[in-house]
Amino acid sequence: MYISPVLGMDNTSFFADDTANLSSALLKEDDPGEAGEGNKRSQSVVLRAGQNSKTAGVHWLLQQEICTWRLITSLYRDRVQLALEDDIMTDLVVPSESEKVVVEQLFQRDAIIRQSQLVVDWLESIAKDKIGDFSDNIEYYAKNVCWQQRPLAELDREDDTRLLKNLFSLIRAGMTEEAQRLCKRCGQAWRAATLEGWKLYHDPNRTSGNPQRGIWKACCWRMAEEEQLNRYERAIYSSLSGNLKPLLAVCESWEDCVWAHFKVMVDSLVEKELMSSGMAHQEMETLPREYLEANWTMEKVFEELQALELKRVSEETKEHHHVIQKFVILGDLDGLFEEFSDWMTTSKPLPSHLLRFMTHLLLFFRSLGLALKEEVCVDVLKAYVSLLVRDQQTDLVASYVSQLPADVATVQYAAFLETVNQPELRPRCLQLATDAGLDVAAITKLVVETVRERDDTEFTHHNQTLEMGTTKEDLRKIDVIDWLLFDPAHRAESLKQSNAIMRKFLAVQKHDAAKAVFSKVPEDSMREIYCQWSGAGQTTSLPAEDENAIREHLCIRAYLEAHEAFTDWFNHSSSAPQKPAPAPEAKFTERVANEMREKEYQ
Repeated sequence: MYISPVLGMDNTSFFADDTANLSSALLKEDDPGEAGEGNKRSQSVVLRAGQNSKTAGVHWLLQQEICTWRLITSLYRDRVQLALEDDIMTDLVVPSESEKVVVEQLFQRDAIIRQSQLVVDWLESIAKDKIGDFSDNIEYYAKNVCWQQRPLAELDREDDTRLLKNLFSLIRAGMTEEAQRLCKRCGQAWRAATLEGWKLYHDPNRTSGNPQRGIWKACCWRMAEEEQLNRYERAIYSSLSGNLKPLLAVCESWEDCVWAHFKVMVDSLVEKELMSSGMAHQEMETLPREYLEANWTMEKVFEELQALELKRVSEETKEHHHVIQKFVILGDLDGLFEEFSDWMTTSKPLPSHLLRFMTHLLLFFRSLGLALKEEVCVDVLKAYVSLLVRDQQTDLVASYVSQLPADVATVQYAAFLETVNQPELRPRCLQLATDAGLDVAAITKLVVETVRERDDTEFTHHNQTLEMGTTKEDLRKIDVIDWLLFDPAHRAESLKQSNAIMRKFLAVQKHDAAKAVFSKVPEDSMREIYCQWSGAGQTTSLPAEDENAIREHLCIRAYLEAHEAFTDWFNHSSSAPQKPAPAPEAKFTERVANEMREKEYQ
């Protein structure tokens, strides 16, 4: 109810939906008009798909994500601003001429009450999004009024209940002025006046607020305790006077209960400040001691929520986004990341939208320079990278892998490159890795070594004359050398790795596979290696490992050429024609045919 220290909140949307209509409906969250229209469109999409459909589940996740980013935007704007203004003078004494000034000073110096009010504002903004334009459709007329102590007619009672419920919904959404206008439209200006008394008194030149606020508040408290009144009417005055119990009686969801507790907490802290400043009214002393002496903290709010015996609230308390919202409100990042760790180790996979949000959340906290649990950050990022790889989001993988420690990033991106089989995508993947600041040389080397060392069969001695066929795994080893050929700077490494692959093929009599690897290596590789060495300003000879790689490459070439020549000779030799032998006691025609075969042989 108190004026928020942050005027207006940015509604940040960090999501990408797989349903086009749902995405477009949620995209314009910043504009109230478009947000309302978008909410109707998204609701229609959900209604068409069904409440238990996958679309409905995605819609709920995205709505919760929007709400969580709103909360983070609001709270961390205040927290970052507070950190930047640590050296500001907070001990400056300003004359406390009115309740309003006292409370304004309280909000300026006390981060807890300021952020508690921000939580109230956030929860009211969520409720506001859900409110329809019901106020224009309400008609109300009652023959009897409450102070006549006569019962309302049946239809009047229904109208009164509906009106009070709608009034509470408006107050729950922080729309007190709209609630007052609704009261006036329904002929209850007196009720509109009762909703005005909460305002803090201030009299610079023009009086504002309620100079008898203490009397008004004591009356509201007693009305909230009056059991003969409608429960929504009691809740209305409970929210205005800080009376928690009647307020909780109409709270149905986790958001409602959190709002009720934080609203009462802010109200209690404000009244304590006014009492300590000597501006409290005598009537305030008539309120219960548990209200006046309550020691509210954010932690206590969530402890109270845990103790509530409401099944729906208990279930919603365990929902992922509500857990995140709780720890964001408390500013307990260690507790939040412990929850992340527990979620990552459960057998049930996390929803992809939630995993994406967790990733962006930890990156946001990193950008603020906050201390985080590094192991959990790595686990979350690795899980999200795996999700991107699974969904073939090629253009996104490198940027998220770059957020990992260098050694982990190398392993993760190398594993991703192993899955890229389209030749046209390979240069693109390497360019993205370069743009993201990854160690491309180490990554490509690891890819080749991983594939090269992967063996389906153990080494066995083969017959010297038996040529082994090329398998699918052999083809992978042949193709993997391409990763080292895109950048001329990797030419020396490509020579070493190709030598190792060819050695293995030759050891198991797979000469055709070895030739295929040899043909992959550009003919100018040796010249390129020497040029790079001399171009770097080196006057000494090549490093020994590079020299050895060149020699081995030449030796393998000589061996393959010799083997090919030998194979040609052997095939030619083994295919020489045999001298035809005359058949014994052959007939004349057979002897003539045999003579012709001998001539052909000669």
